[in-house]
Amino acid sequence: MSKVRAIYVWLTSLNINKLSHPLKNPKVGYTMFYLMKIKERLGNYSQLFNRMCNIAGIPCVVIHGYLKGNTYEIGQKLDIKTHYGEWNAVLISSQWRFVNAFWGACALGSEKAVNAAQYKPDENYFVPDPQHLIHTHFPEEEKWQLLEDPITFKEWEEKAYLKERFFELELRLLSHQECEITTENGEIEMMFALPKKRAKDLKFMALVYMKEFNEWKILEDKKVQHDFIHVPIAEALVVKLRFPKRGIYRFELVGKDTTITEKNYDFDWVAIYKIKCEQAASPYSGFPRVGAAGWGPNNDHRLEDLGLTPLKHTQGMIFAKDGFTKLRFKFEEPELEDLQLSVKMITVKESLDEVPTETEGIRVESHDKHVIDIETTPGEESAACVFALVEDKTYGSVEVNICNYLIVSFPIDEITLKDIESTRKTLLLAIEQKKLDLLERAVDIVETKNYERHMPKETDTARDLIARLRNIQRLMHDVLALDNRVFAEIRSYPSPIPEIHDVMKAALLLLGNFEEETKYWDNVQALLGKIGKESIKRRIALFDIDTLELDIALGARKMLGNLLIDNVNQASAGAATFYVWIMGVIEEVERRNYKVIDNTFPRTKRQKK
Repeated sequence: MSKVRAIYVWLTSLNINKLSHPLKNPKVGYTMFYLMKIKERLGNYSQLFNRMCNIAGIPCVVIHGYLKGNTYEIGQKLDIKTHYGEWNAVLISSQWRFVNAFWGACALGSEKAVNAAQYKPDENYFVPDPQHLIHTHFPEEEKWQLLEDPITFKEWEEKAYLKERFFELELRLLSHQECEITTENGEIEMMFALPKKRAKDLKFMALVYMKEFNEWKILEDKKVQHDFIHVPIAEALVVKLRFPKRGIYRFELVGKDTTITEKNYDFDWVAIYKIKCEQAASPYSGFPRVGAAGWGPNNDHRLEDLGLTPLKHTQGMIFAKDGFTKLRFKFEEPELEDLQLSVKMITVKESLDEVPTETEGIRVESHDKHVIDIETTPGEESAACVFALVEDKTYGSVEVNICNYLIVSFPIDEITLKDIESTRKTLLLAIEQKKLDLLERAVDIVETKNYERHMPKETDTARDLIARLRNIQRLMHDVLALDNRVFAEIRSYPSPIPEIHDVMKAALLLLGNFEEETKYWDNVQALLGKIGKESIKRRIALFDIDTLELDIALGARKMLGNLLIDNVNQASAGAATFYVWIMGVIEEVERRNYKVIDNTFPRTKRQKK
């Protein structure tokens, strides 16, 4: 890894535009020969990276394929002539990893002063996750996708256009997996999962463009926003978009991590979509244009910085029965009882500056809560923009926007009821299939849409299953993380104590080796010593608990008998790790089959035909 890293850093930090041509033409195959070829637009980074790796004795190949780069238009059909590209795969610790040194050469400073620009490596293109790179790189040879489930070229063309910042911020798509979207009612809702530990530090904005005469024109209005971005729960971002008329639109989500303070760091593209609006709502109604705090109490740190915590209404959207609702903010510091709050109620018909702040209906309850009574016109959407009077060192007392809510006063309509039922079906299907990624996505959508109250039992079942599957996954990773020396130690016993033999017999039974093959220790040693596709680690990594039959799981339990973890641990810490994984798998299979477990007999031997 260190050699590959050194080559990547050197190559991507080099400003090739500043290189002077040597007096003598460099010899073919030398580094300077390739650098001059790149400068003259007759060579490329992948060929030079490949050459340098070969010189260093590192296995490396050049991959040929398609790229979604600067010339890519969302949703277009790609051809090899216009979108051809090359990148590398390099063998690191017996595993092929990707490198794109050309995309990794990140220029800093003025674009005009090309020769004066500084370069630094872009870490997104040094050994990226294949699941990430596939969004922009498609190899001609399927094997170089390095994916368990390779995708077709058509699937790649239609795949959502996710940029580097999407993966930097550790986002996940909860909706709209394809780059082109069609709406028949002039509105769409998009959902993204946020990383739990970083969510509160991430900030996003939406840019909406309309195509007019083959040019993209940004939609701007002093009174109306075409986007509604809020964080309904701590780990989800929701973007609602409304379009003023029939046409083709481009939606760009940009974002950043507010904890990063580097000079050149700012908002950057997260995801880009092309949207076809078949029919806009008539009359058109966007969203009220609110203050700098954005939508909802979780969009900014302003409430937190003031020492206020929202009660009940923790989302950016509030459904108000008959147009009435209350906002409550709890505080701990006694001096905050004197904090002066105010509110502006606006619709799409007026701008924030045209409406005065109001203090009527605002009070303190129980010496620890600020309460704001909200009254809106039934059947309308409006925005409650909350302000606080704070002291500024330069300007003295100023009103600062601390949060904003979209108030929706009409009841649940038929479309929402259908969406609730559709979400329930998706959740039940995920529970039935017992796939961790599907379950996590389904629960995220339920929480994001605030539908849990409509399906509490199903949501609890899904969360319980997620916890169990994560536990199985963790136990499997513990086994895979064992050093090869641990496996060598277990194999080295000429005649191990029974505890180790029983544990390894049970593990191999789960993997498909019956008792006839593992009764004798020398057979177990041989199975543990296999390499490549038949290695014990690879078999465990590919193990699918969904295919394990109950009688086999019960057979593994029978093999372990009354063996306890403490007994195994005294004999071998490595065998104890296997024991914990085996018991986790057995208990999960037993739990799934509790209705028939009493009528199922343990099986440890191969069934006779």
